Amino acid sequence: VNQLVTIINELKGDIQIDYIPERDIDNIRRRVVDTEKIHNKLNWAPQVDIKRGIAETLIWYKNYLLKNANNK
Repeated sequence: VNQLVTIINELKGDIQIDYIPERDIDNIRRRVVDTEKIHNKLNWAPQVDIKRGIAETLIWYKNYLLKNANNK
């Protein structure tokens, strides 16, 4: 999560991070996404890296969601 926040902050800048107290679910110290299983079973692989994916998501959010929210 901290890496995602770092990427978003690099792309968007000026974001505010609100930290919350630790929860029971937070007892897992390390979570890692591994696409190897889906690659082996379905022959799938990501087409973009995480930074590009987040950048494209931010552009979509700005162009689609925010415009639609302002038109309501």
